[in-house]
Amino acid sequence: MDTRDIFSVRLSRRDYLKQTLMQGLGLGFAGGIMLGGCHSRRKDRRPNIIFITVDTLRADHLGCYGYRLGTSPHIDAFAREGLLFKRCLSHAPVTGSSLISLLSGYLPTETKVYGNMFPPVEGLQTLAERLHQAGYFTAAVVSNFILRKNSGYEQGFEVYDDEMQEWELVRKFPERVAEKTAHSALQVLKRKPDRPVFLWVHFQDPHGPYTPPRASARLFYDSSRQVRVLEAKDEAMSDNWSGYKSIPLYQRLGHQRDYNYYLANYDGEIHYLDQGVHRVLEALKRMKMFDNSFILFSADHGESLGEHDYFFCHGENLYQELIHVPLIIRFGDQLRGSVDNFVQHIDVVPTVLNVVGASNRPNFRGHDLLTDRDTVRGIFSSMKRHGTSDVFKHSLVIDGHKLIESTDSGPELYDLRGDPEERENLIARPDFKSIGEQLSRQLDQVKADDRLGLKSGPEQKPRSLEELEKLKAMGYVE
Repeated sequence: MDTRDIFSVRLSRRDYLKQTLMQGLGLGFAGGIMLGGCHSRRKDRRPNIIFITVDTLRADHLGCYGYRLGTSPHIDAFAREGLLFKRCLSHAPVTGSSLISLLSGYLPTETKVYGNMFPPVEGLQTLAERLHQAGYFTAAVVSNFILRKNSGYEQGFEVYDDEMQEWELVRKFPERVAEKTAHSALQVLKRKPDRPVFLWVHFQDPHGPYTPPRASARLFYDSSRQVRVLEAKDEAMSDNWSGYKSIPLYQRLGHQRDYNYYLANYDGEIHYLDQGVHRVLEALKRMKMFDNSFILFSADHGESLGEHDYFFCHGENLYQELIHVPLIIRFGDQLRGSVDNFVQHIDVVPTVLNVVGASNRPNFRGHDLLTDRDTVRGIFSSMKRHGTSDVFKHSLVIDGHKLIESTDSGPELYDLRGDPEERENLIARPDFKSIGEQLSRQLDQVKADDRLGLKSGPEQKPRSLEELEKLKAMGYVE
């Protein structure tokens, strides 16, 4: 799709939104919908909002992003019916930070959520709260223990299903596999009241340890490949959660050290997840909700699979394998094709608020993905190094150039369009000096531009000895 095609889609989408809102609510589009729960007594035709997010899913391991092994036939089919963003970036390489930015529209430096042990602070309003105030039925089905009830992520949801009865193979950590996540989402949809729905479904697969059903795992292991051994000695393997030059403890599956075995299992988990996503989408079709829903598919972060000497892990750096995530949107039959420009997770909330016609939108820095796709964005990501109190990494991407700065190491500069794997650090090259200096100044400006002014909350404390042990096993507490 060229620029002219995108522009025509943009115009038709704006007209479609205007017509839908005027017919459904008896209101002019310019008047919008106040976020006070007031809406027309007529049948409420505002679109449903469906978020499907996936833990630890690399964009480049989906067929619709160019992967050739057939991991995601149903997600690929969904992508053909919607709008695929080729270069979407998350704002953190860990679940907690990333998802709260996706759900609130603000950066980690504003939400004060720098990892998985920082709960959302008081005063941070989420999309669920805004839509609930607008009269939406809000529900979530989550399958990652980090997102459990009383962790802060449930705010704004009338129904928050965090039931996890399965256990990870290595850490004995509670989770819910894709099949049961999809089933729970269907049960929530069956019980929904007669008003528009905001449903968030978060799948845990393919987060490690990679233990897909055997049938899925067998599909991707190529026995003809040469075995690639990752460390031959037990003592050389990681004794903690780090994946630097070794297999993290929580990923270790028996005595397996073959890189290809772990890679095949990761792909197998995606294949299994794909079936769960398909079940949710088919349920929306059966319930006549599919064509009147704004459906978003994305991931919290990716996974290192050997790049930069990190294996089967995330949360340890800000390279593209961790922050490049899939983003696919379907909204009726109006959106098709793909967008090549860089976009970001904080674009999602302002997009949704525009879709539902909200008139009192806050001062978001994100842009509407449906009408502002040609805008060049400055995309900021951030992380706090595990086990430290003051070691942070920040990155800024503008028009394909990426700067990474760390409080404990030198800066890195990459040209993502010419070097997507970030192999050549350009920071010392004279011809890139001005670009590096400009990005550094802008990165400092972003860090200083706090649009919320919230006070940092204390790190979340485990509620029991059992929970403490679980979090220690996962590597989230010392």
